[in-house]
Amino acid sequence: MATTGRRIVLVSKEGDAFEVDYGVAIKSQIVADTLADLTEDAKVVPLNRVESAILALVVKYCQYHYDALRRDYPEEDIKKWDKDFVKIDKEVLLPLAEIAHQLLIQDLFDLACKAIAGLIRGKSTEEIQELFGIVNDFTEAEKAEIRKKYKWMSDVVQQVDD
Repeated sequence: MATTGRRIVLVSKEGDAFEVDYGVAIKSQIVADTLADLTEDAKVVPLNRVESAILALVVKYCQYHYDALRRDYPEEDIKKWDKDFVKIDKEVLLPLAEIAHQLLIQDLFDLACKAIAGLIRGKSTEEIQELFGIVNDFTEAEKAEIRKKYKWMSDVVQQVDD
């Protein structure tokens, strides 16, 4: 399958179109599989679950990494760009991670998850619940049972932190 010069249009849930090089589009394994199932001249891939704002970030990430590979960017530059890329609000970071997972863009998913882990590192359960707007509806008895059942997890986390 020829890839030179081929352009693909990714269409968001809202109907916004993002035209990218074929090599950028196939950074997503889902898009790559979709294109493999279509004819050579197919150009449009609807991504009905992806909001435009998130798709714009996905395209930005994939474009940068496509360019980085083609132009042999230094590894340090890529790491810095990635670190800066995920310095975004959690309200954007969480859906970005979800969409990266759904589109099978493993590097972006890993990057977003690492950033999310950074948000919760060192925080108490209550702080994490507040950060993500999670309502704790367990009774004190249920909480005690969960702590008892999963005490080993606290031990593992403590060892990692030490």
